[in-house]
Amino acid sequence: MATYSIVHRWSRTPLLLVEAGSPPRAIELAAARRVPLPYADLRGLVAPGAFLAALDLRGGDLSHAVLSGVDLSGADLRTARLSRTYLQEADLRGADLRQADLRQADLRATRLDGARLAGADLRGSLFYGAKLDGAMLDWRWGCIPRELIRQADWAAGRRGSPEADPAGDDERPFAWLKAILADREHADRAIAILGPFIRPGDNSPPILRALALVAGPATPPIAGECRASNAPMLWTSLSHPRGSMRRSARCP
Repeated sequence: MATYSIVHRWSRTPLLLVEAGSPPRAIELAAARRVPLPYADLRGLVAPGAFLAALDLRGGDLSHAVLSGVDLSGADLRTARLSRTYLQEADLRGADLRQADLRQADLRATRLDGARLAGADLRGSLFYGAKLDGAMLDWRWGCIPRELIRQADWAAGRRGSPEADPAGDDERPFAWLKAILADREHADRAIAILGPFIRPGDNSPPILRALALVAGPATPPIAGECRASNAPMLWTSLSHPRGSMRRSARCP
């Protein structure tokens, strides 16, 4: 049986020496014994189906890893690097992914119920078929709003058109929301779909929260925002400091 060393991603000092039959088994043993592995260098790890529930991988580097079907439920992945990582059908229920780097990660059919994604970089990620009930989402990028709307359309027997795609330009935060609001008919439907996924404390923009109160089931209001969930939305033109006009929404 070989001895495997798991090292710190920057200092290269050993975090753990473990005898195991394979690298995936070494990580599973660490998880089973609740051994924390913060900032571990696990780049390119191939461990499909591994059981890593509740493992502390804060700041770890799992980029380009193959983790399809892995159990990372309840894992601490804050600030972890997961760019281009394969996580299809993985169990990430209750995982903490705040500030994680998930650029171009494959999260198709992944269970993310109750996960925390606020602050995560999701540009270019795939969420097709992902379960997101109860998750605290990051709203800057279009991949999650696009998938939530696609799932709702599929359940209703409706197929989205390219013009209704809310992805926008993922190089610009919240560009997808501008694309939605440009089409008022599409906006009413999209906001009603997205509203139930807004959570107190996430980074959804105030305009999205305000419109969600009007369009459908409201989440608990935040101090200073509109509270009349059945009041009509009034569109006003406000003078901008540079003399231009800007549209904004307010409650009467």
